Amino acid sequence: FVTDRDGNPIWYYDVGQGKFPYIYKLLPNGNFLFMIVDPTGGNSWLREVDLAGNTIREMDILALQQKMQAAGISDFVPDGYHHDFFLLDNGHVIVLVTQTKEFTDLPGYPGTIQVIGDGLVDLDSNFNPVWAWNGFDFLDVSRHLFGLPDWTHSNAVIYSPNDGNLIVSMRHQSWVIKIDYNNGAGSGVVKWRLGYQGDFTLAQGDDPSLWFSFQHFPVITTQSG
Repeated sequence: FVTDRDGNPIWYYDVGQGKFPYIYKLLPNGNFLFMIVDPTGGNSWLREVDLAGNTIREMDILALQQKMQAAGISDFVPDGYHHDFFLLDNGHVIVLVTQTKEFTDLPGYPGTIQVIGDGLVDLDSNFNPVWAWNGFDFLDVSRHLFGLPDWTHSNAVIYSPNDGNLIVSMRHQSWVIKIDYNNGAGSGVVKWRLGYQGDFTLAQGDDPSLWFSFQHFPVITTQSG
């Protein structure tokens, strides 16, 4: 729901019994875009609604899977939308998705295990996938600070306007990473990792207790003067 400055509710939207919105954001056209998850049914949706609560358009995760397969733009199958999306000025939406991959005899996990990792998908203004990033291709699955199967557990994705790349907060890596997106033409390589065992050193020394951990939402700030 949305409130006025005094905390009085002035608008609400019911996402349906048993479902919950991971996040929702106001679109330039005055509508809202929701990321809705059904934890029991296993489905998730991107849904645009107007202020009267009418569904303007939506795409569930199965439709995204089919579109990605048809476009042949990625080597992974998204399991679900989760936690965050970012609205670009060109009308595209960068969505966080989960995926699973099978591994054998990882450190501390003998035998076979299904690991849950993160991916990114760039959707154009018509919800068609045009670029994707697979976390398994660029990060070491042997680094699992907080256990498996929930390997990376990203919470946020933001856009870096200075270079056109993406910044992702990975809670279970205790890292904030920058990904080569290059406004849709990037290779996906991880340009840097901010956090313990990353690519930067603290001025006070690399004591792991001084680094952030389990962080959620990075924000780019600017300073003038």
